[in-house]
Amino acid sequence: MCGIMGWSFTNDCKLSLKQRSTLLQLGSFSADRRGGQSWGTLIVDDNGLPVVEKGMGPLIQIDFEKLASAQMGYAHSRYATRGKINLKNSHPFEYGNIIGAHNGVISNAAELDHIYGRKEVDSEHIFERISEKEGLSKFRGYGVIEFYDKEVPNALFLANIGNGDVTLFEIENDTKSHTEAFYWTSLMEDGELALAGAGIKDFESYELTEGTVFKFVKGENCLYSLESKLRVKPNKRQFKNERINFLFPEIISEEKEETDDAWKLWRDKYDV
Repeated sequence: MCGIMGWSFTNDCKLSLKQRSTLLQLGSFSADRRGGQSWGTLIVDDNGLPVVEKGMGPLIQIDFEKLASAQMGYAHSRYATRGKINLKNSHPFEYGNIIGAHNGVISNAAELDHIYGRKEVDSEHIFERISEKEGLSKFRGYGVIEFYDKEVPNALFLANIGNGDVTLFEIENDTKSHTEAFYWTSLMEDGELALAGAGIKDFESYELTEGTVFKFVKGENCLYSLESKLRVKPNKRQFKNERINFLFPEIISEEKEETDDAWKLWRDKYDV
């Protein structure tokens, strides 16, 4: 189990650097509550390119003013369910043009190892497949992913790939006439506490539709919803460890037909 956080401050954002850094610092508590063994961050620099940093221990120890100076980025705090606790296994992972982090579990990782080659961390399979422009129809499990695509500078992507924990907050100005920022955390209550701590009162919260990729463009106050096939089959087994005790309920719904070229279709359709 892991925790994630992310943000996209628009060109119209009036939040001070202090508010931004407080928001990210308090949001890191949400990520560390579900992680805490190692951390990783990705920010999009002034040229629209990714800058990745990793470290051991909890996310809360990093320089949040430095992080908040970036207009957009994401953070991840890891609690190992598979793979050694070391810097190499910290998220985000880079495969081809994709740099991504995953909050959740892929339960059929052994099967995927057999098909695609062994990965020390189950999440690595996700980003390798996305980099190959494939869907996730062979996956079982749940989670949320956040990633950067080198073919699409100045943008970040966020997706609930199945029964994942994430809440997206749209931060508005005091007259609610435009969006100042987007912000997401693993748990809604933690995000609301972070917003309150940063003195932010005007916002809307959303649960992400499963199997849809959401695109954030640097500086823009538009949220792009990209229909895709990044959906994993529901996981119905119970996972337990000393920190987490989740029961994944059966999902009663028809499984949509998967197409091999679904990833290419939505990229072409939305010109991303």
